[in-house]
Order: sequence, then C-alpha cells, then structure tokens
Amino acid sequence: MHPAFVPLFERRIRRHVGWPRQKLRNSATFGDVASASRSGLAMKLVRHTVRLPVEVDKAVGELAKAKGDTAYATLATCVEAGLAALSNPMADGSGNRELVAELVSIGTRLLAVERMLDRTLFTACAAYCYARSAAFDGGKSDEEISAEIGRAYDRQRRRADEGGS
Repeated sequence: MHPAFVPLFERRIRRHVGWPRQKLRNSATFGDVASASRSGLAMKLVRHTVRLPVEVDKAVGELAKAKGDTAYATLATCVEAGLAALSNPMADGSGNRELVAELVSIGTRLLAVERMLDRTLFTACAAYCYARSAAFDGGKSDEEISAEIGRAYDRQRRRADEGGS
C-alpha cells in the first residue's frame, strides 16, 4: 500500500467511528458517505453515473430547453418524480373506476340532451308544416299535415346524419 493512503484511510475510519450504521448512506461510485438525520433533510448530494438511451437523452434535453433548465437538473427532477410515482402507486383500478363512473355519467347526460334535441327538431318541423299550411290557405287536414311533419323530420335527421345542413 502506498504510504500516502494509510493516513487518508485512517482518517476516514476515525471520522466515522461511533456513528450508527443506519444513518450512513454509501455511494458505490465515489465512496462518499452522507449522513442522514431522522427527517432526511440533512443529506449531502451523492453522485451516480447513469447511462441513458439516445431517445431518453434527447427527451431530457428537450424538456430542459422547454423549462429553461439544465439537462442535469431536469434529469434529477425526472428521477425524483419517478421515485415518487413508484413508491406511491395508485390502488389497483381505483383511478379506472372513477373514470368509468364519469364516462357513464357523461353518456347518460348526452343521451338526455340527444332526446331533447330530437324533440326540439320534431317541434320545429311541426311548427314549420303548420305555418306552411296556414300560409297556403290551410286546406289540409291534420292527417296530411302529420304526414308532412314526419317526412320533414325524417329529412332533417338524414341531413344531420350525413353531416349536411
């Protein structure tokens, strides 16, 4: 062993003697030791080497540019967000159940609106046919006007289904 390493090694041993083991966090990359308080606030930063696929590196770079931050700060934010997401996963299907319930609610309301619009269209067709009959001297019976209302309503529904006006 080189003579310069012995004092450095002994100094590290002396510095950490007496510390409880659970309060130390070792970095495999640099051998740094960070002390952690019970609250976790008094920690030193620890360096790790990370290899990223090219696509992920580009995505991190683009996100950093969009936020006006450095790629390293963005990568640290991504790691923190990923750890938070992995450590607190959603309960199985709880989010899905809420989405399904909302979709059912929206579907029910949409059906009610569709019925109301259908009735409004029928009423508009009836008003048009009765007004037309009255404008042309009203010589038609209610049965003839009802038949016209049905034809006008069907014609408007076909136009709506085709996307025309």
